[in-house]
Amino acid sequence: VAKVQGVAVTGMELSAETASVELDATLDLFDLVVFTPADATNKMVTWKSEDETVATVSAAGVVTGLKLGTTKISATSMEGNYSDTLVLTVAPISVKGVKILSGENGVMTIGTSANYAIAYEIIPANAANKNTTWESSDPETVQVQNTALIIGHKNGSAVVTVTTEDGGFQDMLTVIVGEGTSVEDILSETGLDLNAPMYDVVGRQVDVSYRGIIIQNGNKYLLK
Repeated sequence: VAKVQGVAVTGMELSAETASVELDATLDLFDLVVFTPADATNKMVTWKSEDETVATVSAAGVVTGLKLGTTKISATSMEGNYSDTLVLTVAPISVKGVKILSGENGVMTIGTSANYAIAYEIIPANAANKNTTWESSDPETVQVQNTALIIGHKNGSAVVTVTTEDGGFQDMLTVIVGEGTSVEDILSETGLDLNAPMYDVVGRQVDVSYRGIIIQNGNKYLLK
């Protein structure tokens, strides 16, 4: 009986010269390995990190970022001893989102001539760049500072928006000023169609079980 021979490896390279992984995150590099021919039988590879204080690499080609910096990652085919290298950068942890914690269902009521701090969180909490900017849709009614401090100047309402410097993620809060101002005073009096799409103040679609201010066809309503 004739012995079936495998397809020999005649070359191996990495399809990228550089790669990036965030601090404390992992990245699988095996998909970057290109064998010649593509149907080679033995696709086993050994991996090595030049600086394991920056990043380590597992036997399967998964790198883990340990500290900010760069290191060279080399891959070597077990058959033929073909080798290639890329430069791996370990980058700071990026912002994935921002969430305002103050208020209820996207609405907060404050008095006039007083300072209020808006509670919020950057996601994830260990993101490197936590810088934000704040904006009020009506500064004459609600003034907001970049320290997330708001001041109510007169009865009415305004939408306060926070934007992250890293990634441009946003969240919004409707601020109602004046104890004598009810939520209903700022809402449209036209009819609400419960069968039509409804959205909260940050644009997420909600249903009739939602409680708070919703927007439909550009008009605001209150679901109690």
